[in-house]
Amino acid sequence: MNTKESGPSTQPRGTVTGLHERICVNPMYDDIAQELTDAHRNMERVLTLIRLQVDSLKEGQDPAGFLLLNNAISYMRDYPGVIHHPVEELIFARLIQHAPETRTVCSRLHDQHQNFRRREASLLRRIHSAQAGDLEACRQVKQIGTAYCTEHASHIRSEEVDVFPQAVRWLENSDWREIGEQSRTLVDPLLVRKDLKQYDNLYDYLMTAGRDFNIH
Repeated sequence: MNTKESGPSTQPRGTVTGLHERICVNPMYDDIAQELTDAHRNMERVLTLIRLQVDSLKEGQDPAGFLLLNNAISYMRDYPGVIHHPVEELIFARLIQHAPETRTVCSRLHDQHQNFRRREASLLRRIHSAQAGDLEACRQVKQIGTAYCTEHASHIRSEEVDVFPQAVRWLENSDWREIGEQSRTLVDPLLVRKDLKQYDNLYDYLMTAGRDFNIH
């Protein structure tokens, strides 16, 4: 018969079903968890916008649509790709050390991070060509953009269902503290704020048009 694992917790660590189950156990974990989940919700908003823009693009005669789509894809490249995903990679590395059985899912998510970077670069090239009147590039934007949004949404879900609960289960307080310390050295926050200023019109659109495409 299985016995309950000893320790300070009042429930087995393996019963964690969500990222916030052990909230307040470790302040550093709390901060990282909040930042990651907040980022995911923002990314989902932008992915929804991308999908809607892709679906509604008018070949060769939609400069406003192409501009907004360009900004949205650039945001996904410059924020999640540079700031958010590297923090998740720190978690993946620690998790594989503590729970080698998670290597397969962590490796898959790592590979997807790399693939998203390639997709974003490909989309931006095709958007620029489509803006110049290339109808085939416009059709490719629609095809690649649709697949990108679907795969990225599934990726976020997998992180929150398959990986984050395992990280809560296996990582120690010292791991979360070191991840927090390492994450602060990845990017200069002053440069981040400056770089993200260019997306103010994207944020404005999301705030004003969010009701129209069910963004909360």
